[in-house]
Amino acid sequence: MEPGLFSAKDDVMIGDYSYFVVTLRDSPLRFAVRPHGGSFENSWHCCSQFRNGFPLSGETYTSDWTTDLGLRFKQWLTQVVTPYLDDIATPDLWELLTGTSSRTRMAVGTPDELENFSDEEKLQIRLAIKDFRLVIINDFGPTKEQIKSIDERLKYLSEALEKHNRFDWKGIAINTAIAIGIALSLNTEQGARLLQLFRQIFSNVLYLLR
Repeated sequence: MEPGLFSAKDDVMIGDYSYFVVTLRDSPLRFAVRPHGGSFENSWHCCSQFRNGFPLSGETYTSDWTTDLGLRFKQWLTQVVTPYLDDIATPDLWELLTGTSSRTRMAVGTPDELENFSDEEKLQIRLAIKDFRLVIINDFGPTKEQIKSIDERLKYLSEALEKHNRFDWKGIAINTAIAIGIALSLNTEQGARLLQLFRQIFSNVLYLLR
């Protein structure tokens, strides 16, 4: 990891003790160390956990500064810092899929989501599904196996128009877009791109995804 992501400070009081603390910048994540009895080898440490509120763990004793404590620090980087960074880098899927202007919502109205689709709406959505398929192939160059998987998911999405109301179909549509991103093994940036394309193509029926 880039060292510039972190800051370090000595003499930080946590409870009744003074610690040397490494902090992930602009985050609540901390790894705190204090010596045991003035020893250069023995120490106590606690660290933020990857849980709701990122609470500090209880203190753990280590008897070897260079190996044992170093291993604990690497585990913290892998098990706490890395998933935290991945989490904040992940796009808000609901925002990407449902974000639209008030003008669009006013133009299309806000029908009762428990109602079924009209024949005109079904036709419009099926055309959008076909357009979405073409965009995926042109922009992401999937393999034959990936195209087969994509087609199966889009076929299910199209057939779901006959079986589900607007509310239920909304969930299926969102899950389909996310599942296609996973099938394509897209990274975070590519996944965001896929969802943006989904949103653009379905612009005329976005009220279904609000």
